[in-house]
Amino acid sequence: MPWSKILAVAVTGALQALISPPLNLHFLHWLAWVPFLWAVSDVASGRRRFLLGWLAGVVANVTIFYWIIHTVINFSNLPLPAAVGVLILFALAFGAYAGVFAWGLPRVKAWGGRAWPFAVAAWFAAVEFLNPQLFPYFQGVAHYQNPSYFLVVSVTGVAGISFLVLLVNSLAWAAFETLRLGRGPLDRRSLAGCAGAMAALFAAAFGYSAARSAHLDRLAAGAPRLKVALVQANHGISTRGHQQLSRNGRQILEDYAAATRRAAEMGADVVVWPEGASPAPPDSRRGRAVPELARELGVEIWTGGVYLEKDEATGKRLAHNSAWRIAADGTVDARYDKMFLLPFGEYMPGRDVFPALADAIQGVGNFYRGEAPRVYGDAPAPFNFLICYEAIRREMVRLFVDGGSRLLVTITNDMWFGDTSCPTEHLMLTAIRSAEFGLPMVRAANTGISAVIDARGTILAQTGVFEPALLVEDVPLVHAPTVYGRVGDAFAWLCVAASLPALLARRRRASGDATADAADRQSSFGGGGLPPA
Repeated sequence: MPWSKILAVAVTGALQALISPPLNLHFLHWLAWVPFLWAVSDVASGRRRFLLGWLAGVVANVTIFYWIIHTVINFSNLPLPAAVGVLILFALAFGAYAGVFAWGLPRVKAWGGRAWPFAVAAWFAAVEFLNPQLFPYFQGVAHYQNPSYFLVVSVTGVAGISFLVLLVNSLAWAAFETLRLGRGPLDRRSLAGCAGAMAALFAAAFGYSAARSAHLDRLAAGAPRLKVALVQANHGISTRGHQQLSRNGRQILEDYAAATRRAAEMGADVVVWPEGASPAPPDSRRGRAVPELARELGVEIWTGGVYLEKDEATGKRLAHNSAWRIAADGTVDARYDKMFLLPFGEYMPGRDVFPALADAIQGVGNFYRGEAPRVYGDAPAPFNFLICYEAIRREMVRLFVDGGSRLLVTITNDMWFGDTSCPTEHLMLTAIRSAEFGLPMVRAANTGISAVIDARGTILAQTGVFEPALLVEDVPLVHAPTVYGRVGDAFAWLCVAASLPALLARRRRASGDATADAADRQSSFGGGGLPPA
């Protein structure tokens, strides 16, 4: 394998970290995949194409999610070499989709004929969508603060932006092939036709986003407002560690009470405390100070905490990552237990079958999932809690929106990830849900980043990281139903459906046949376990 090709795909992978927050140099995205396309376009072996693509995916995952090492070292009993191994295994598993994309590229390109850049963009969107991701980092998410075109996600989901990114990259490579190298399946006329069609798509994306943004502005102008205070106490592991909560519970509560008093003085209607903030369940004897505080100040308090219950069937004590709404009169509403837990963070997969795993790897939580979603009604708007990881899962957000929620309330504790890029990445993966479903979001984070996000996914106000803060904002309670909210991932599934004929086709179109046929021959004579391209 030529080193130039290895370097090219590694460059594409490494650029993803620059495109991602906190740098968020998203303008690099429009050409970032050109080195990748150059590297794999003339590789005959399907196995080698897969390996090249896999390398790009591994490099991307290592550079974006490097903070996994920090988390493993600081919050488990695993040493540095093991932490590095965890990151590499993570990158190998979740970077393989780029290998699949590269493997199928020649056949998709050949099948697409004169429209191959569109076929390749659809193929990428399909592979990315079908890739099981622990953290759903689609290519399109990096553009989340560009509402001039990003609001198309209210129709297509983030897959629509990923499609546009790969379309531009594919057409750029096609132009280089045709105009500079004098080869490739597209002649100048076909290239111009593809460029015109792409321009029309972008015009539609910009036009729709502008109309959508204007619609949201009109709704916001007449929408009721809720003055929300987000408390960021900045309690570190020395204060909030599992062994320290009982010892420091009084100080923790005093910090939140002081911030809540300031929020009440500033006219807040609701004060949101982050995940795990309440040292004891507010409906318990030890936690009664929280509803007493709400009653004294005449404000609602929405807070997270840990709830322990006894399993009647087994007699075992089960821990839940929970949230409560406490009314201004001190009434504690029904509890919500987090339903979508983070594997290897909040529970150890296989713990019931292999209980020794929990003893061998320390630091992993032992929470159990909740059984039912809960939407809290009444004025000013029905809302729901999304606890940490739940907010980045589109299926969880959809569950609550379908249940009538009109305000997304995220509570999280990102202290585990340190002063790394993770808090900004987490915020990005959370904010896009507002744009997809057309609802505002408030986000209270223990160590940051706390934020207020409008229905277009734009961050209106935010705090820093690892600093105490109190963010008080008027939140327009906009409800702007979206096409995506009604039809779900229809665009992504359309890309999957459009790609299937290319993978199943027995005949090659005349343009691009040579590469795909060569790949078939190579794979037939020892190309490994992958099917021919």
